[in-house]
Amino acid sequence: MAIVGREPLVDIVLPFPGVSGRHACLEALGAGRFRVTDLGSSNGTYVRGQRVTSADLQFGEDLRFGSVVFNWAEHRAPLDAESALPRGLVLGRDPSCDLVVADGRVSGRHLRVIAQQGGLLILDVGSANGVAVNGRPVTKALITPADQVTLGSMRVDVFGLVNAKNAPRPAPMPAPTYVPSPAPVAAPLPPPPPPSGFPLWARLVAAPLVLVLVGVGAAFASRVDVVETCELCPTPIVNRPGVFFWERQQVQSEATTERDRVRWCNKHAEEPIDVTRTFVCKHCGKTYGTPEVIKRARREVPSGVIEDREGYCPYDLEEVAERTEVRCSVCGNVYGPPNVRMRPRYAAQDKQETHGYCSATCRAQAVGGELLGGGKDLVEKGLGVLGEALRRP
Repeated sequence: MAIVGREPLVDIVLPFPGVSGRHACLEALGAGRFRVTDLGSSNGTYVRGQRVTSADLQFGEDLRFGSVVFNWAEHRAPLDAESALPRGLVLGRDPSCDLVVADGRVSGRHLRVIAQQGGLLILDVGSANGVAVNGRPVTKALITPADQVTLGSMRVDVFGLVNAKNAPRPAPMPAPTYVPSPAPVAAPLPPPPPPSGFPLWARLVAAPLVLVLVGVGAAFASRVDVVETCELCPTPIVNRPGVFFWERQQVQSEATTERDRVRWCNKHAEEPIDVTRTFVCKHCGKTYGTPEVIKRARREVPSGVIEDREGYCPYDLEEVAERTEVRCSVCGNVYGPPNVRMRPRYAAQDKQETHGYCSATCRAQAVGGELLGGGKDLVEKGLGVLGEALRRP
């Protein structure tokens, strides 16, 4: 298979204006037959005067690329890009190759390297694992020392192999002569280490001190901040920095209790919210009137958004007759007509008042009782004065 085009790296170069960079692909089918496939060229590929995207043809038939007629009868040799180029150096795993790479990922004959102006031309000669330049699979490419060539999954320094192949061979090294080494001389023993400057008692005192310092450092390193945030935003409303692990549970409980009492940061506590005010009768407990929606700070309504205002419903404010009966203070009989007056329903009630006298007899009886009660008081007072005088010496 060969690529025809105007680019310098294709297999068959046609440097004419009517030919695209990569114009068409020619594939040998055997017995003098070939297949041509157009590679999306601008001016098209023509076989026997007809523009085609893919067609079979034989030697001697008309083949045209754009406005360039290709004399197919003159190219009866197989279209092999490798045979059309100079031999160069063959790279592979086979020992007969010019550049041998002993790796299982490299085919026996993997790559052909040809020296070109400006770099090296590399050509894949049918390897099993393929060739990639800078991570892009290629079958033919012009490389420079900055390019990375990968054979299968193995990176190969092609320029280094070519330079090593072309470098002059060094002259053979003379055979070494054996010179017996002199007898070893006993080295002097190193001086004994100086005694430590810390006596035993200092070590015994330092060990517990170090343990105490390590424990104190661990305790301070394990301190955490106990933070309780606002219910509506991440703003901290309770912050207890640097709490030790033994007091963490108690501080956390106290901070949670304080947060439940405060609940919101200053911004959200003063934020106005809608509060529904309802009117409840103190006498009958019924809701009356139309609820009102007012604005209140959230801090003023911590238990919810409903506010009850006590009063009296219109039914209880309606005035009704209140009856008051008068009873005698002596005999308890009801006498005279009752007193009637209009009062609100929640305050009105029928009652009885005890005062006055229903008859003259009851009045005389009451007056006599008052007199007897007054005389009894005088007798008791006189007896008290007499007893006090007798007790004096």
